[in-house]
Amino acid sequence: YGNEILRTTVGSGVHGIAIEGTDDHDEMGVYIESMPNLLGIRPYREDYMARTRREGERSGPGDTDLILYSLSKYLRLAVKGNPTALLPLFAPESDVLVATSAGQRLRDLRTSFLSQQAVERFLGYMHSQHERMLGRGKQNRVPNRPELIERYGWDVKYGSHALRLAHQGYEIAVYGTLTLPLAPGIREHVLAVKQ
Repeated sequence: YGNEILRTTVGSGVHGIAIEGTDDHDEMGVYIESMPNLLGIRPYREDYMARTRREGERSGPGDTDLILYSLSKYLRLAVKGNPTALLPLFAPESDVLVATSAGQRLRDLRTSFLSQQAVERFLGYMHSQHERMLGRGKQNRVPNRPELIERYGWDVKYGSHALRLAHQGYEIAVYGTLTLPLAPGIREHVLAVKQ
């Protein structure tokens, strides 16, 4: 996409908990809006999604999902402490796919986005994943991984997400950073739940 300043791996890959042959590949990018768009002269979308699979189809092993955010939308998400939006800021260099000088300056500001609000957002997402793990949630919807329910009696992927978010929220609150991939002891604990 034109004007892209940053793109990294996100999802289980950047956390170090991808299981080969079972997980898809997720990327997130940031682009700078054109001046006419930014000034409201010309309407535009603030995000774009590209997927290997059609919309509504579940991603599978080897599939790629990419989300691109305008800089203004990305900053709104990051300032609020959105756990997924923070990932490109803390992704290790090996997971950085695009980084212009503007993208690198954004990454250099990464700890500026960590706040009490970020901790609360991580814990909120953790609670949401836990509810989904139990088959509850805002829409009271059935989990989208019935094979995991049948095999384990609960959705272990949602469980691993909840555990990971709890560890990361704690790390932000206590140490003011976000370690990616997960630290070895935590990584093994989250993987054990996921597997």
